[in-house]
Amino acid sequence: ALEPIEVFYQEVSSGNVIERKLHIPFLTKWDDSANISCVADQGFPGVAPLKIATVQLKVYYPPTVSTPRQTVQAQEGGTANLTCNVDGNPASVFSWKKVG
Repeated sequence: ALEPIEVFYQEVSSGNVIERKLHIPFLTKWDDSANISCVADQGFPGVAPLKIATVQLKVYYPPTVSTPRQTVQAQEGGTANLTCNVDGNPASVFSWKKVG
């Protein structure tokens, strides 16, 4: 859950326009694709409905790589199925390499 630490308010000199900026100081990969909404409410539910504008966060983070099994057994002449899990944004290009 995003909890804004600092919110800045700035009035623009043209008419009744108010610019409101939100500062989120520390994003993590868990905040990726979060929808953040700006809600305008004049306090008159039967006369002026809420107005909402939404922004989707795209948080970029480096890949993490894991294999669910550290050892896979196979018979000579047989096959082996190996699994690799990669999480990162943007999506990573990855491949298998034999070490040693």
